[in-house]
Amino acid sequence: MRPSHIFVCLIQFCIMAHILGQNTTTVVLSMPQCLTHNDCPDVLTCIDMKCVDPCPGPCAQNSSCRVHKHVPFCSCSPGQINPAGSWPPFPGAKKRYQVETVKANWYGAMVHCMNHNGRLATISSFEESEIVKAEINKSGQKPQFWTSGMNYPLTETWTWMSTGQQVTFTDWTPGQPSNWLNLHAGEHCLELWEPGHYRWNDKNCLDILHFICEYYDL
Repeated sequence: MRPSHIFVCLIQFCIMAHILGQNTTTVVLSMPQCLTHNDCPDVLTCIDMKCVDPCPGPCAQNSSCRVHKHVPFCSCSPGQINPAGSWPPFPGAKKRYQVETVKANWYGAMVHCMNHNGRLATISSFEESEIVKAEINKSGQKPQFWTSGMNYPLTETWTWMSTGQQVTFTDWTPGQPSNWLNLHAGEHCLELWEPGHYRWNDKNCLDILHFICEYYDL
C-alpha cells in the first residue's frame, strides 16, 4: 500500500470512530483508488480519486487515442499519416470555441471536453488565436485557461495533445515558456493567461483553471 493510501486510511478510521461513537448505525466509507496519477497504472489517470481511462472520445481521422505516463494524446494509426486538416470529424464542419464555466486540472479538462463530444482547444493560426481571445473576453471568465498544448512526451517539442500534431503557430508571452524555477512537477501544459493579454504561458498541469473546448458544427 502506498503512503498516500495509508494516510487516507488513518483519516477515514478517525472519521468512522467519531461517527460510530455517536451513532450505532454502521457506516461504510469507500477507499479512494488514487490521490495522484502515480497511484494508477501508466495507462490510467487519477480523476476524482479514481483511476480511469482518459481516452473516452474519438481522435481525428486515421489516428487513435493513446496514453503515455497517464497523459492522453492522439497519434497516427500504423501505416497512416495525419496531415494538417485531417480534422474536423465530418466534411463541412466548422470549428467553434467554447469557454467552459467549470474548472479542472489539465487532465480533467481533456476528459471534460471529450465527454461532451469536443476536444480541448487547439490554436493553429493567428486568426484562431484572435477568435479564442474574443471568446474569453465575451465569457467574462478569468484569469487563466487551459488549451491542449503539452510538452511532456517529447520534452522539448510542444504538441496539441487533442490531435497529436506538433505546435507550429505560437503566441508565447515574452520570456515564455520558462518552466519556472524548474520545480519537480514542472510547467508542461499550455495556458492562456490574463497578465499576458491571453497570450501563451507554460503552467503546472495539476493547477485548477478554466479551460476552452472546441466543437464542430455544420
